Amino acid sequence: MLDDLTIRISDGSKEDIDRIALLEQECFPVPWSWDSIAREITNNEASRFFIAEYGGQFAGCVSCWLLPPYECQLGNVAVSPAFRRRGIATALLQRLISDAEAMGILDITLEVRASNTAAIALYQGLGFEQEGLRKGYYQGKEDAIIMWRREKLTVKPEHM
Repeated sequence: MLDDLTIRISDGSKEDIDRIALLEQECFPVPWSWDSIAREITNNEASRFFIAEYGGQFAGCVSCWLLPPYECQLGNVAVSPAFRRRGIATALLQRLISDAEAMGILDITLEVRASNTAAIALYQGLGFEQEGLRKGYYQGKEDAIIMWRREKLTVKPEHM
């Protein structure tokens, strides 16, 4: 039994490359390579990784490109199967959204497998809406749903 069952989110760094690469292999049919992750963390100023620890153990990560002032492109959200259904993906995404908003970025986009109903529900719960479809996006076989979480402008009618 874990003593401290809290979720701790922090910025990913080059020290996290190995465990992010292992998590990618654990979670995705076509994972990012170690070299791709290392390049994103060390050489891409727009790239950010957030990592989650649960009970002191590495449990998940999220990657994105923060492109101020306009948008954020969500990369991968990965949570180890041993730690799923504990709010970790939600906590990671809330941190990403918070950091993006702090930079003035209010529009966030992502692609998700059309068959990944759990992820789609997660994204919808955080305000993402389907806006498009990429046919055969995943290995030419599965469609990707394009989702956006956009700034909602409230237009007030002028006084008459």
